[in-house]
Amino acid sequence: MGALSGWVGYIVLGALLVGFSWITYSPEAPEWAGERFLLQCYMSGIRMSGLLSLSVPYLTGFKVSQMDAFRWTTELFYSNYIPDNDVWVGVSDATFDGVPVKIFRPRAAQSDSPAIVYIHGGGWTILSADSYSATTYYMAWKLNVVVVSIDYRLAPEHPYPAPFEDSLKATVHFLRQAVKHDVDPNRIAIAGDSAGGNLAAAVALKLSQDKTYSDLPRLKFQVLIYPVTQMLDFNTYSYTEFAHTGHMRKEIMLKMIINYLGFPELQDYIDQFASNNHTSPRLKNSMFGSYVKHENLPEEFRVKGFKTVGENMGNETLAAKIESTLTDPYFAPLMAPDLSKVPPVYMILAQNDPLRDDGLFYAKRLREAGVKTEIDFHKTMAHGFCLLSPSSLLTFQGGKDSFDTLGKYVQKNI
Repeated sequence: MGALSGWVGYIVLGALLVGFSWITYSPEAPEWAGERFLLQCYMSGIRMSGLLSLSVPYLTGFKVSQMDAFRWTTELFYSNYIPDNDVWVGVSDATFDGVPVKIFRPRAAQSDSPAIVYIHGGGWTILSADSYSATTYYMAWKLNVVVVSIDYRLAPEHPYPAPFEDSLKATVHFLRQAVKHDVDPNRIAIAGDSAGGNLAAAVALKLSQDKTYSDLPRLKFQVLIYPVTQMLDFNTYSYTEFAHTGHMRKEIMLKMIINYLGFPELQDYIDQFASNNHTSPRLKNSMFGSYVKHENLPEEFRVKGFKTVGENMGNETLAAKIESTLTDPYFAPLMAPDLSKVPPVYMILAQNDPLRDDGLFYAKRLREAGVKTEIDFHKTMAHGFCLLSPSSLLTFQGGKDSFDTLGKYVQKNI
């Protein structure tokens, strides 16, 4: 019996090793990738999180949703403990107008320190200010600025506009109360990555346009890290070319967008979104549709003969339900009729990212509107490379490099 148990153990261990090897050495991590093995590890982590989220309810007996289980596993992956007596950065929790925030203050900061409001990514549905602590800690330390990280409510429980409203409320509160936090209210910028980049751009747009906030200090600039700027075309060249590479896959992004829209029942229509059948021909041929034309990309990114799909078709019933939100500029900043009043933009983009073209489309419109816009472009990186891990072994050097370059921009412009 003992021998049999030993063989069973070896078989189980072997199966686990084979499974891990299959996940880790999957050929999906492409040859172009910088820090390729690390990218494969992240892809493995995402897959394992998905598998664990399906397994947790069965293994533990807990009645938790797959979404909650997925959140738990991703939080566990990025969890970062910062001791109260950390010698470089002090960390505290606060509530700004009902919205939880984490404040990272360099020990060396002066009483009139500059600050950056940071809005985390995660497709509006996962991750948090806690799981971003390694990133926001590094920003505060490296850039020598106070960082306020917003813990907005998540979809699908709290769809649009809840994450946007939380981000706006917390930012407005901080602008009004900056002096109480030993921050110069005239030296505050806003930043965010992916979905957080979407929210940061939307907040900056709102503050620049709504006269309700005309008494507030103006944001110095926006740092938009591979932001989501539009949801009309999910077959741009970058969505098409990089749909299944990196650890932000097209189908995952679509599921998150549907949750953010506030129509979880539309998950059954994900193929409609993937084929651009979620919008009507009328919208595709409107001013809004013109913002996502392939010819709007810089010349070096245009591909001869490339055409998006679904230009003359659309599910009218589905479109009628969601098009007013898709063209709401606070949901999709690229749809804003006027961008001329927004603060200057510093954008960090990855070549091998489904959202690459979103950023390039937005940069073009910003520049046409007269907004000073700089792009830090990383040719060998994929989506998510700026999200730093608590372990340096799991942190992309490209991410650290991007913050080093950002530091020079911050010193000059804040």
